[in-house]
This record gives sequence, C-alpha cells and structure tokens, in this order.
Amino acid sequence: MGTPNAAQVTCKRCPSKAVYGFDECIKCLMEPARKKHKYKAEPTVLDGIRFDSKFESERYAELKMLAAAGEIADLACQPEYPLFVDGERVAAIVLDFCYTDWRIGGKRVIEDVKGVRNRVYRLKKKMFEAQYKLRITEIMRPHRKRAQWRIKKCR
Repeated sequence: MGTPNAAQVTCKRCPSKAVYGFDECIKCLMEPARKKHKYKAEPTVLDGIRFDSKFESERYAELKMLAAAGEIADLACQPEYPLFVDGERVAAIVLDFCYTDWRIGGKRVIEDVKGVRNRVYRLKKKMFEAQYKLRITEIMRPHRKRAQWRIKKCR
C-alpha cells in the first residue's frame, strides 16, 4: 500500500537511522573517509599509547618486559627531537623508543621501528645523528623477498 518507511533502515556503520535513499546516517555521511596507511600499517593501542603499527607495539611489549627484568631503564615512548640548521628550527623527528640499556654499560639507546625507510626519514636521521652525536638503532622486520635479495647481494 505504499513504500516502506526508509527512516526505519539503520546505518551500516552505526546503530543510528539511515537517511532516506542512503544506507548511512547523517553523521556517517558527513564524516571524512578514514585514510589508509601508505604501507598498510595497522595502528594499535597498548597501555593507552597509540602506535603506528602492530610491529611497533610488539617491540614496546618486549621493551616493557626487559624493563621489568631490570635490563633496561628510563623507557620513553615517542620522544620528539627538534632539528636545527644555523640555529633555526627546521623540523622535528619523532622516534619510537629511548631507554638506558644496562646490558651495554648504561648507554642511551634510541630506537626507531621501521617497515620502510623513505627519503624524508633518511634525511631526518642524518640531521639527527649529526646534531645530537647519537646513533639511531633501526628495528626492521625482515621481509622474505627482501631478506633473500640482501643475502644474494652480500655474497
């Protein structure tokens, strides 16, 4: 006897009622699309800290265990270091972890978990190492194809 009431259709993303002629509510229609990571990293939250990838959060869990065992101390997540050229701040680099490692004589270790080293990161890394006279330890998950290629290249 008439068309079904479109207001009774629920949104496909939330429990609200959908807008007539659409399968989403006003809020979801107006919300910007979630941007995907360029390298398909999945953001995760661990202990209330947001990490850019699951691999980074796994590394944090490992470092927490080392801190609980007393092998490392002063664990800091995502410290930011300003980068200067001729006394003027030109950029900042946010690294993943910074801690004191008692296994190597109490030296300060600065780590960055990387999936891909892009041009901007390589430039900021060089600027950081020149300015602060510290080395960045890169933690990389080996990829099967790349690991095989590197083995062939090294021989």
